[in-house]
Amino acid sequence: MKTILVIEDEEALNNALKIILELSQFKVSIALTGSKGLELAQNERFDLILCDINLPDINGFEILKAVRNNANAGKTPFIFLTALSDEKDRIRGITLGVDDYLTKPFTVKELVETIAARLETSTSRHKIV
Repeated sequence: MKTILVIEDEEALNNALKIILELSQFKVSIALTGSKGLELAQNERFDLILCDINLPDINGFEILKAVRNNANAGKTPFIFLTALSDEKDRIRGITLGVDDYLTKPFTVKELVETIAARLETSTSRHKIV
């Protein structure tokens, strides 16, 4: 079973994501703060990370940068969940190594298909190497 870390400060959205992802056969860990999410990302093994950009303590860009610089987590697929749709924010994320963006609001289908695509890409990449 694939494991997903969700870093999102909106508790209601976290609960909904957990239910949706568990029904889609994923094991889910939740972090309500950026610092807790970063701690989990650096100390546990996840197949994918979903992260909000606007978090109250550490923003998603800082989390992404730290994850990409971590030997254990650096290649983990990373998707931003965000209300930010500005081009400069997207470019900043791409520059830091984000794998994909889901702009809020998003559909369940869009969420599940984006995750599946990133996991497939990651699996294919590991087979080649």
